[in-house]
Amino acid sequence: MHRPGHKRQNWFVGVSLAPEPEAFADLNEADIDYQAMRASGPGGQHVNKTDSAVRAHHRPTGLVTTAQEQRSQHANRKLARLKLAIMLEQLRGQSQDETRRAQWQKNHRDLERGNPVRVYVGTRFELRRRGSG
Repeated sequence: MHRPGHKRQNWFVGVSLAPEPEAFADLNEADIDYQAMRASGPGGQHVNKTDSAVRAHHRPTGLVTTAQEQRSQHANRKLARLKLAIMLEQLRGQSQDETRRAQWQKNHRDLERGNPVRVYVGTRFELRRRGSG
């Protein structure tokens, strides 16, 4: 986003990777109840006549998620299980929030500003200069 006339020209972006599906092998399939339902949104007759959306309920924690992004119930079932696994991972990670927050604050303080690795210019974000690093 280009902001003409704005005094701050620097943009900092943080990127993190989503966990791999194999990392959720500890999720017990017997603890999950699946329910097929009709999807909402665009799709015409296909959406109105098929139960392709899936709701997944994890009984031990009470977490519930839905998936309706795919056209098939089987694919949505896999996606709902993945979403549930990610939610469980986040639930487990909440106890470590203070540690993460302290680490973020340390990284934020130690961030070396004014020595860019790449500089992008204009609304098309064209690479102008590549620094060392």
